[in-house]
Amino acid sequence: MTPVMVPAHDGHHVTRIVSDVEAIAVAGSRMTLTLAVSNYSEAEVVLQAISVPNAESTSIAPVLIAPGAQQDVDVTLFFETPIPGIFTAVLDFGSDGQGPVLVMN
Repeated sequence: MTPVMVPAHDGHHVTRIVSDVEAIAVAGSRMTLTLAVSNYSEAEVVLQAISVPNAESTSIAPVLIAPGAQQDVDVTLFFETPIPGIFTAVLDFGSDGQGPVLVMN
């Protein structure tokens, strides 16, 4: 589990998000991840995108995560180079910031 403290814009709370990789499936240069994203803050957050260096990711519909809730998010990554054994995915929460998730294949 990788705790992610995501600072909000001025005048708002500090968002506390915990993200965990629940499942990984690999086929050639394609990897599908299932992430459990938990919101431990007092305000809802919206996961807008996931990015990984040297990979194209499928777009995800914005994922609303209510205070105290957990959402599972599936994303498929298409790597331009061989899939690394360890890398960092960056979760983009829009104006609430970004947070890293360590992925170990």
